[in-house]
Amino acid sequence: MPFSSRFSNLILEHWRRHRPQMVLHLQRENKLTEEIEQAENRAMDLLYHYLSVDNLQYQTAWDLAMQECLLPEETTSSLKTNPNELPPATSE
Repeated sequence: MPFSSRFSNLILEHWRRHRPQMVLHLQRENKLTEEIEQAENRAMDLLYHYLSVDNLQYQTAWDLAMQECLLPEETTSSLKTNPNELPPATSE
């Protein structure tokens, strides 16, 4: 599944490495592309906000947007509870 933007590729790479169960679930549900696009849009919106509204330096804005849009690593305890459960979307 080729993605056209740098953000999309970064998000997919991160999710495959750190959230493989979530990626498998989204693929089974045919929702991976949609979720990546939503995460990309959130990242772009946050980056714009941090740069334009908060007047942060680019690297700081990028780091904050990525922290909020890239999901944390899966843990064995979270997989035991419900491996198909998706974390809530983070947005403003």
